[in-house]
Amino acid sequence: MIGTEMPARLSSPVLIGRVAEMTALENALERAEAGSPVLILVGGEAGIGKSRIVAEIAARGRERDDLVLEGSCVSIGSEEGLPFAPVAEALRGWLRGADPHLVDSVMDAATRELGRLVPELLASGGEAALAATPAEWAQTRLFDAFLILLERLGEQRPVVLIAEDLHWADRSTRDLLSFVARRLRTERVLVIGTYRSDELHRRHPLRPWLAEMERLPHVEQVAMPRFDADEVADLVAAIDGGDGVSARLLDAVTRRSEGNPFFAEELLASGADAGELPARLRDVLLGRMGSLSDDAGRVLAAASVAGGPVEHALLRGVLALDDERLTAALEEAIAASLLVPAGTDGGGYTFRHSLLGEAVQDELLASERRRLHGAYADALAARATPEGAAGASHLAALAIHANAAGDSALALRASIAAARASAATSGYFEAARAYERALTLWDIVPAADRPMDEDHVELLFETSGAFQTAIEPGRAREAARAAVSRVDPDREPLRAARLGERLAWATYLAGDLTEAVSLMRRIGDGIERMPASAEGARCLSSLATLTLYAGSYSEAAAFAERAIAMSVATGAPGPEVEAMGALGAALALLGDCEQGLGALRSGLERARELGDAVAIGMAFLGLASTLYDCDALEESVEVGLEGSEWARGSRIPGFSTMAVEGLLPLGRWREAEAILASVAVDWDEGSGALWNAIFGGIMAARAGRPDDAAALVDVRRTGTDMLTDTAFAGYLAGGLIELALLEGRLDDARSGVDDGLRWLDHGEDVRFRARVLRLGVSVEAEIATIARARRDTDAEAMARSIGSARLERLRALLAAKDDRTSPVFGEARGNLLLAEAEVTRLDDHPDPAAWNAAADAFTTPRRPYELAWCRYRAAESMLALRHPRAEVAAVLGEANRLAVEIGAAPLADAVVRLARIARLTLPAADAGGGTDADIDASAAVDGRDADDDAADPYGLTAREREVLGLLAAGQTNRAIAESLFISESTASVHVSNIIGKLGVSNRVEAAAAAVRAGLAR
Repeated sequence: MIGTEMPARLSSPVLIGRVAEMTALENALERAEAGSPVLILVGGEAGIGKSRIVAEIAARGRERDDLVLEGSCVSIGSEEGLPFAPVAEALRGWLRGADPHLVDSVMDAATRELGRLVPELLASGGEAALAATPAEWAQTRLFDAFLILLERLGEQRPVVLIAEDLHWADRSTRDLLSFVARRLRTERVLVIGTYRSDELHRRHPLRPWLAEMERLPHVEQVAMPRFDADEVADLVAAIDGGDGVSARLLDAVTRRSEGNPFFAEELLASGADAGELPARLRDVLLGRMGSLSDDAGRVLAAASVAGGPVEHALLRGVLALDDERLTAALEEAIAASLLVPAGTDGGGYTFRHSLLGEAVQDELLASERRRLHGAYADALAARATPEGAAGASHLAALAIHANAAGDSALALRASIAAARASAATSGYFEAARAYERALTLWDIVPAADRPMDEDHVELLFETSGAFQTAIEPGRAREAARAAVSRVDPDREPLRAARLGERLAWATYLAGDLTEAVSLMRRIGDGIERMPASAEGARCLSSLATLTLYAGSYSEAAAFAERAIAMSVATGAPGPEVEAMGALGAALALLGDCEQGLGALRSGLERARELGDAVAIGMAFLGLASTLYDCDALEESVEVGLEGSEWARGSRIPGFSTMAVEGLLPLGRWREAEAILASVAVDWDEGSGALWNAIFGGIMAARAGRPDDAAALVDVRRTGTDMLTDTAFAGYLAGGLIELALLEGRLDDARSGVDDGLRWLDHGEDVRFRARVLRLGVSVEAEIATIARARRDTDAEAMARSIGSARLERLRALLAAKDDRTSPVFGEARGNLLLAEAEVTRLDDHPDPAAWNAAADAFTTPRRPYELAWCRYRAAESMLALRHPRAEVAAVLGEANRLAVEIGAAPLADAVVRLARIARLTLPAADAGGGTDADIDASAAVDGRDADDDAADPYGLTAREREVLGLLAAGQTNRAIAESLFISESTASVHVSNIIGKLGVSNRVEAAAAAVRAGLAR
């Protein structure tokens, strides 16, 4: 044991200054204790006192019986640290002192994944070993388990989680903290992270992470400034203990330290007088070490190379000192306040400040550093590898030390083992980096010294998989391409096919679906010439799926049938289930919903028999989506909700929003938005988050929330790689067009139609092209209406030409694809009828019958948004043709009821505005579809009763009708005055009255309203 002799005081026994910073931290602690969680990032230069202030708040938390969990990031010769180091350290520290009954109470199926980091969490309760988790879900499940543990611990008492030195954090740790910050709601949790701001060069990985975190609502920043002269004086006085220092020395310390507390402490500790104080911090630090014994110097040298806290036993092995000499040397270093005990059990040592270790290591000769790294490598290699995150860190440290010592063969073996250990803890990015280091070493290490049981091509394959899981598709593609290039397909055809399949998926995820399909086609051609095999079935299944994504449904069905036949012949159930999903979707999209849905239901049943979580989730998703395609909207929602419930019960991320697609056309937007709001971004990463943003954006646009709908613009910017996916491109294009219409950006809406048609210009899709073409006709009808109001004949002619061309293209599409019976083309048929009705607006030939025909198409299944739109436009046409007012009011009332029922605010506003202009009374529909009171849109205007002039449903005076006619002709107030022989000011008053009575906001809208209602031509 190390003696307890107290070292000379180097630090102040009390906290100096930091009033504002401590106030921020104390307020955050109080809020967290009350159930308002906070994540605080404390930044400042090295030596500024970040750890000191965090220690203060931790101490205050303990005084209040809060649970304090502490861990630090560790870096050994690299910018990014060991996988999950601070989290694993915090968990091990908690477990070491926790009541076993408490551990048992918080560890169950929801938190078991944490056993991948700290296996002792399972061992404490006699838990069985963890089952394998699909790689694409493992990290999210691990993250969720950690958050649940924090929540459960917080129910017992508030939790303070401290993660120090985030400038050395590995990406998995950063991602975990991001996840926690996004998911925090009412947990009694305070998370504090510290980082060196002066370490963050332009490309440092923490920079973008900090920028992302600053935007989150629960995240706050605390910046640590340097001390001013008074604070340095207070620090010196507190350290000196009242003995007093000369004014000259105090001035020198203040000037030389430049307000850095650690530098000031070390200047005082140097013992030099004012005239001898070193100018550089390194000189100060090294000067204090000059008086130590040789053994203490060796201990400091070895500790500096460790890269972080070092265990007593490991240090003994590295230095080859007996316990007596090692203990004496350690006591000397601790007494000099150079080293301090480290670890929750005090069984290790670290420098009082990392700057001390950096200074010592910088002074070592290269040969001495290499020798010490070699000693660490030998000592680590001789020790058993722990499990969990500790094992991954052990192997990563071994690889780094061995490489620094020049032992490339050992570094290669350790890097491979570290990669697999990191992957086992769900640290996939760290695994990929370790694989990359191994691949670099492979080319350096002589063939005879390479591991005999390892294969270079398979290492490339594993590297690709790690990057793919870490959502780094570009690098996954590079590794997969390298693997493919090293295999001769004539000699090893099945292996080449397996590697090629990985390359195809990496290519697809990198945003090149066309090239991915091309790669798989070549592989599929080769599979046809080989004997049946499970590998061949898997490749054919992937080919079917990717071809389906590309919209080539006939080919997808054919590939899927071949994959199923080969799967059955070889007894490979996994590819069979995937192929059944592709077959079912393809058949349905080709018009055979009965066969397609049958295949999908069989696939779901087969997946359940196998108990394959990935297959079950994908089968639920495929069935729900295809029921939607087949216009079975209610059943699509039922299956989606059932699948989501299964996913929640199984703790499987990525399937919580399956019902949203069906809820959208049914007008059940409140339910859909509640589902999306309940799902954190991190549960649906990558493409899942983009899909959620699209559905949410479409609903926001229809509900009249343009700020929320702007998420569609973000998806357009960030989701370019997904535009080769037909459904993704179709939904996004439609949403962007609707947003542009909402905001009155008609030119953008027109170009959005062109973009959408370009994105969809491949494959056999009907649904989305029909939707975009119909929206295109609506856009041109709107442009033509405004052009007529402005008497802009050129603009009107162009709109009519473009709109008519869109309609003809839509007619041709349906004529070529629609069998007139299959429900899969039902929405497209409705869109054709809706486009035909929009042409009556385009050509200024009001026709209620056209709108009623379109409405009938959206009655079964009931699509209330489209139905309300058709009723609104039908009523507008009826007004223009002077239909009986009671009939118009009934139709407009139905439009209003539907719009209010689903929350389509802009459409409801347009309905009420038209009713007010026409002086009609509408039943007032509530959000549930009931009627509370009437909207009296027929209130007397200018003292006239509505029935006084049935030919004028707008309540305008004769003079105002004259003015409106001239205004619609595009005349200015001066021109109107000259035409009617009135003053310009009088004309202006008439125009203002007209705008008010029509319920519009400007002259152009007034003219457009008059044209729509038939008052002006």
